[in-house]
Amino acid sequence: KQPALLVAKTQKPQRVLMVLTSHNKLGSTGKQTGWYLPEAAHPYEVFKAAGIRMDWASPRGGEAPLDCSSVEATKTDAVSQAFATDPALAKNWKRTKKLSDCKSSDYDVVFFVGGFGTMWDFPDDKNVQRLVREVYEQDGIVAAVCHGPCALANVKLGDGSLLVKGHAVTAFTNAEEDAVDYRSVVPW
Repeated sequence: KQPALLVAKTQKPQRVLMVLTSHNKLGSTGKQTGWYLPEAAHPYEVFKAAGIRMDWASPRGGEAPLDCSSVEATKTDAVSQAFATDPALAKNWKRTKKLSDCKSSDYDVVFFVGGFGTMWDFPDDKNVQRLVREVYEQDGIVAAVCHGPCALANVKLGDGSLLVKGHAVTAFTNAEEDAVDYRSVVPW
């Protein structure tokens, strides 16, 4: 059974900017990485069912690298497999907007999809930081899943304070990094 979705009523139709990583190398391991399939596919399904419009972006734009291991890990997950293989759905991640071309005033929500690749390009990307700050300061919602919250780590608000200061943030934990033996691989 799907959990209930609470959607705030607004004066304008809700619009979400779904942000995927552009990074495809897992440190110096020689392994491929990117964004994690179910962390995009399942939010997509929930937002779509709620009638929320979505745009898809990545730091560099174009095709965002899908972590191949997430395809294999979700081979029995119909939602994820459809998102990866259905041409109409795959265009979301194969033709992302460049983050520098995205205006925060167009979005009520910015959502950062997880995956190991995010650890390299989200934390210090000036457009990630700009969009988070602006959406947050216009009373929008900033959300992320798994490794995606690394996008929030270095965001400074207009007053110079860190966005995450004094807030509880959930994310992929050090114990989880240890379980997959990647703590020494990811940059921080």
